[in-house]
Amino acid sequence: MQTFRRAAILFAAVVLLNPTVFGQAVSGVIHGAVKDTSDASIPGVSVTAINEETGLQRSVITGDNGNYSFEALPPGTYTIAVEMPGFKRFEQQGVRLSVGQAVRVDATLEIGELSESITVTGAGLMVDTRTAEISGLVDDQRITDLPLSGRNVIALASLLPGVSTVSAPQVQAGTRSGPQMTVHGSRSNQNYFTLNGTYFANPSRNTGLNPPPPDAVREFRIKTNNFSAAEGRNSGSIVNVATRSGTNEFHGSIWEFHRNDNLNARSFFETDKPERIQNQFGASAGGPIVRDRIFLFGAYEGYRNRPQPAQTGAFTPTAAERAGDFSDRQEQLVNPYTGEPIPGNQLSPDLFDPVSLRILQDVPLPNTPDGRLVTNNPDPENNNLVMIRNDFNLSDTQNLFWHYYYNENDRPNRLSGNIP
Repeated sequence: MQTFRRAAILFAAVVLLNPTVFGQAVSGVIHGAVKDTSDASIPGVSVTAINEETGLQRSVITGDNGNYSFEALPPGTYTIAVEMPGFKRFEQQGVRLSVGQAVRVDATLEIGELSESITVTGAGLMVDTRTAEISGLVDDQRITDLPLSGRNVIALASLLPGVSTVSAPQVQAGTRSGPQMTVHGSRSNQNYFTLNGTYFANPSRNTGLNPPPPDAVREFRIKTNNFSAAEGRNSGSIVNVATRSGTNEFHGSIWEFHRNDNLNARSFFETDKPERIQNQFGASAGGPIVRDRIFLFGAYEGYRNRPQPAQTGAFTPTAAERAGDFSDRQEQLVNPYTGEPIPGNQLSPDLFDPVSLRILQDVPLPNTPDGRLVTNNPDPENNNLVMIRNDFNLSDTQNLFWHYYYNENDRPNRLSGNIP
C-alpha cells in the first residue's frame, strides 16, 4: 500500500548580539531610568540584568539622562540590580520578559551604603511606550492551565481580541492543514508564522506549520496591527512562537492522552458505536549541561489513530463482462476500429488490450447482489514530532542557540475513484 508522507524539517542557529530585526522576534527588551529621591537623573550607574533561570548576566551603564536599556534579552524571569557608590543598592526581582516585549523598570536610589539594599518584588511596567504596534501574548501559564483539545497551542489564539475562525489541527496531515486564523478580517492564510524567529510556514500554501506540543512551548505572541515594515510580509498578523529552553534546574514531563470507543457514548442516531483507538503521547526534558553556560531541551510527541474502517463501494466488471458479454447493456456498443455495431454486444476477446487484461487480474469481482464491490477502507495515521534546542551563554554580551524541528505524518492513500 502506498504511503502519504509529509515531513517538515527546520534547523536554525541564532546569535543574539544586538537588537537586529531577527533578534527582536526571539527576544525582548528591559529598559528604564535611574533617579534619586529628588527625581533627578543619575548618570554612570551600573545596572545588571540577571536571568533567574539560566544565570545569564548583562551589565550596562546609564547615560547622561540616567536611562539604560538591555536589548535582545532571551525571554525569562530577571532580577534588575542597580548599584552606585554613595547610594543603597536597588534590586527588583521577578521581572518577567516575554518574546517581543519591552518591559520598563525604573529605579529610585536612596543615599546610603552599598551594603544596604532595597529589594522590590514584582513585574515591571508592561506598557510599551516605544512602539504603537498592537499585540497579544499567550503565556506559559495559559498554555499549561487552559484546556486544549488536540494539543495545538495555536488554538489559544482565539483568546486574543481581533482573532477569529482559528483552525489548529491536531496533526498536520497535508499541505493545507496547518494552522490558520482570521485577524481583523484578513484572509485566514495571510499570517506570518515563526518558530524561535525562523520562518515557520508552508511556502506554497502560505499556511503555518504545527508547533511543538504545549510542554515544549514557552509562549507565543501575535502582532495584529501596526507592526513594522520589517515584519510585514503578510497582511494578517505576525505569530512568534518561542520554545522552552533548558535552565539551571532539570525539568521534565511525560504524557499520554487516550481515546477509544469503550469510553464513548453511542450517538442517538447511530445503532452502534464506531470503533476508534487514538493515542497521543510523548515526553519533554531540559536542564543544564554546564551550569550557567550550556543548556539542552528536547521534546517528542507521537500520535496514533485507528478509526473504524469505512465502507467503499464501486461497480467493477462482472464475470460476464470480463468474457466480453455486455448483452445486459441497453446501449449499442461499437467496434472502435471499424465503427461497426457489435452484434448482441458480444465482444471478441481479441479486442481486449493486453495491458487492460493484466490490470483486470488485480480488480476483484463484485460481491453484492446489486453488482457492486464493497470493501472496508482502513485509515490508520501515524505522526511523529521531534524538537531539540541547545542554548549557550557565550559571554556577558553574547548568547547563542540552535534548534532542530522534525514533523512527519504517515497515512495510507485513501481509496478514490470508481475502483478501490
